[in-house]
Amino acid sequence: MKKLRDFVGTHQGVLLNALQLATCGFYLRRLGFPLETESRPLEPRDEHLQPRDEHLQPCDDKATPGILISHQFFYSLGLPTQENAISADQWRGMFHPDDWPTADAVYRQADQASLAPSQRSDGSTSPLGQPLLGLGHTQITYRLRRGDGSYRYTAESGQIIQPDNDGVCYWLGVLADVDQQHRFESELESSERRFRELFTRSPSGMLLVDADACIRVANSAAETIFGYGPGEMEGQPIENLVPQARRLRHAQHRKRFENERVNRRMGEGHEFPGVRRDGREVIVEVALTRLQLDGDDLILASVVDVSARVEARNRLRWAVDVGQVGFWELDFVAATGASETLLLQQLGMDQPWTNISEFLAEVHPDDVEPLRESFTKFLASDDTLHE
Repeated sequence: MKKLRDFVGTHQGVLLNALQLATCGFYLRRLGFPLETESRPLEPRDEHLQPRDEHLQPCDDKATPGILISHQFFYSLGLPTQENAISADQWRGMFHPDDWPTADAVYRQADQASLAPSQRSDGSTSPLGQPLLGLGHTQITYRLRRGDGSYRYTAESGQIIQPDNDGVCYWLGVLADVDQQHRFESELESSERRFRELFTRSPSGMLLVDADACIRVANSAAETIFGYGPGEMEGQPIENLVPQARRLRHAQHRKRFENERVNRRMGEGHEFPGVRRDGREVIVEVALTRLQLDGDDLILASVVDVSARVEARNRLRWAVDVGQVGFWELDFVAATGASETLLLQQLGMDQPWTNISEFLAEVHPDDVEPLRESFTKFLASDDTLHE
């Protein structure tokens, strides 16, 4: 590093070329001369500077040194280059109005830090070169106006420098284009915000489980299903939601799911038992999805309480068994049918119906059309069909 510093010290052109190649330009502003226009509001002309003829005119203010800007700065913004310094008004006019206060605060601190302690309005005595608020290396992000009128997010790394021994200090700002990065981060933040909203408001129970099988986050629907209060499920092992007798098997299934690396449903085709905080069992269906957030491998579990459905089905089966009732099912979308064993016995049939045509073939010819009309009417309404 010392050899590099010594070489650059004797070959100043190397430093300039390096700054141009590695950045979107840089600028120098002499300190100790506050920007006179910083405290007044932007005038309409400042907010709508033309990108060509009026955007940057040479600074002719002899009392306040202008701001020296590299060619790469202009190129990166699609602006015509300027050989002379630009004025403080023009420099400020290049900033997005909402972002100027950020740069303004840094410039004011730099002006104060460059003064002798006896001259500082804030009474500070920190020596030159110490970190902010001293003021050493500083990083800020703001938007600069492009030649087409749009704005680009720019990251500035700035520092007070003293190139000579005459006590004159400058602010050196080295710029980088971070527009795509900033927009990507904004989109990512927006996506995460939408995900959190969907997660929180989902009517299904939602659990976010980490690689250690611990619950990171649970929404209110999941807390209701398993009988926990707000936030009480966070940090709990996922096996705590499984009946004690099934926990070892569940852990094995979970490991197998992690190795499969595919999304799937647990309990698909049958119900999956869970356990509430008070020890009572609840029947659920669970869908598992893999996620990666902030570099962590996570599993999103969507949980639906199907206890009521299971109870209703069990009641129907009980009624069928007790009442000796035969029943059949028709799927009008798939054009398939199915019949219960007891119905086959009652009708003296050996084989069940497998489609609608087979069923209608067993119906008396005079009843086929009325039955079709009843089916059509039923499909167009929310009513229950009784025939």
